[in-house]
Formats: sequence, structure tokens, C-alpha cells
Amino acid sequence: MRLSTEGRLIIGILATVAWITGIVSLFPALDSGGFSPLALIPQDEFDLLVQSEQDHCDAFLDGVNCKCFGDVSGIIQADQTPRVPDAFYADRQDLARWQAADKC
Repeated sequence: MRLSTEGRLIIGILATVAWITGIVSLFPALDSGGFSPLALIPQDEFDLLVQSEQDHCDAFLDGVNCKCFGDVSGIIQADQTPRVPDAFYADRQDLARWQAADKC
């Protein structure tokens, strides 16, 4: 039985999506554990960062657990090591805040 051009195209697309999903799943989430932010920046600087993020949450966000938000955003911003080798993020603070708001 021969597959039509449409059938081969669908199989190719599904295989490509499965391959991309497999590759992406190898990278940890940006807010995952596995590091200690306190080892990367001084304790007092980390505390100020977390408090600053909690203050931002209190001032601008509704329906978000601001303690959780400050902790998650602070941890993400404290870790300056890219999760993907040789990658960088255009605005780490925006990324951290988006991840924290989504999680909390």
C-alpha cells in the first residue's frame, strides 16, 4: 500500500513535532531547582531582589501570591547561568516575572 502525498506530509509533520518535543523536553524549566541562588549572589543582595519582586507584585499584580512571586522571580533572576548553553535572554527580569506570575 502506497501513501499519498498528503499521508507522507502528515507523517513527516508528526515526526518533526515529536522530534522537536523530545529535544525541548531535555532542557529544564527556567524556574526549576538544581542550583542555589545564594551561591551565585550574596545573601543580602538576594534578599533585596526578592523583596523588590514582592513589592512589584503588591503594586501591579492582582490575584497573585506575592510571596511566591518574589521567591520564584528572585531565584530566576539570581541565576545568571543560561539553561541552554551559549543562549541569552533579552530581558531576564520580564522573563522571570512572567514565569513567576504564571506559577503563583
